[in-house]
Amino acid sequence: RGMQEQARSSLDSLRETQPHHQLSEEAALSVSVLYRKLSLGRIEQLVTAALQAVYEHPYEFEIEVTPKRGQPETRFFVKDGPLRLDPTTEKGGGLVDVISLALRVILWSQMRQRSAPLLVLDEPARMISHRFVSNFATFISRLSREMGMQFLIVTHRDEIATAADRTFRLRCEHGVTKVDVA
Repeated sequence: RGMQEQARSSLDSLRETQPHHQLSEEAALSVSVLYRKLSLGRIEQLVTAALQAVYEHPYEFEIEVTPKRGQPETRFFVKDGPLRLDPTTEKGGGLVDVISLALRVILWSQMRQRSAPLLVLDEPARMISHRFVSNFATFISRLSREMGMQFLIVTHRDEIATAADRTFRLRCEHGVTKVDVA
């Protein structure tokens, strides 16, 4: 709300001091910058919630946008108290699995013409420690209910399969794939 009020206040002061055509350009630029900040802030909040749900730790997700060669460059960080971690270089890679899922769901939810509410995931928790896999499965189940999405998940992790509404087990017998409905 604070940023929205700031935008309104900026527009009001621009109206008083600028000719009409300049106002339009400056207003559009101001609104664009504020909208980007609001969008990034909301994405940070949602990914932070995902990280905290899976890891039960007060991680915070941060997006840093800096201009490089005339183009915005985006980097992601996970804050752990005073530490600012690059999730792509952290040992294990589980942070990347959680961030990746959260960002895919956010992107899908923001599409104007959404595809069917189905996300196909191949080993989405492959790098998540055994200790947190059941939290990840619970998080996916909650996303499914709250977002009205279905997830088709290929996994070897029993904790994820157990959390599913429906499970199919594939096995190979003499070169032929058999499907068991569990």
